[in-house]
Amino acid sequence: MVPPNVRFALFVPLAAFLLAWAPRSTATTSSASSAPSVGAAGSFAILAGTAVTCTNGTVTGNVGVSPGTAITQTSCPVTGTINAGNAAAVQANSAFFAAYDKFKALACDRVLSTFDSQTLSPGVYCVDAAATFTDAVLTLAGPANGLWIFKVGTLGTGALTGTRFSVVAASFNTT
Repeated sequence: MVPPNVRFALFVPLAAFLLAWAPRSTATTSSASSAPSVGAAGSFAILAGTAVTCTNGTVTGNVGVSPGTAITQTSCPVTGTINAGNAAAVQANSAFFAAYDKFKALACDRVLSTFDSQTLSPGVYCVDAAATFTDAVLTLAGPANGLWIFKVGTLGTGALTGTRFSVVAASFNTT
């Protein structure tokens, strides 16, 4: 699980996928530079365009869909607000697409073929196509103000599939 002091953002637009992790309580600067602001999308744990389906999971944070309205929960409690096509979801969707173009323009520091069992320092990591986590742990290690950006599907089509995986933050150093 990502610790509570680390922000996790998940974006699934069209054919590409972005993840960004940064500590909540500090400035977000690193070798990857500053993360583009996600505005109103930043308060969402999950934000999608047409539908969200969660089965046998737990979501901590707000869930939104816009312009669609389909949110399906099967044994998936949500600790946050469900926003199915309402004004908050519309505003977050708009903010997401404004930020998406800025994230898309960031150059890759390293291209990965998998996230499984890696320890990564701050940077922009890209996966050309799909990425899969299965029974794996991705460890983020670096300064307390580090920034990790993950772009999946950089060659056009990408998807992230996760089964029993965790993202953990190693003890952040203060240097």
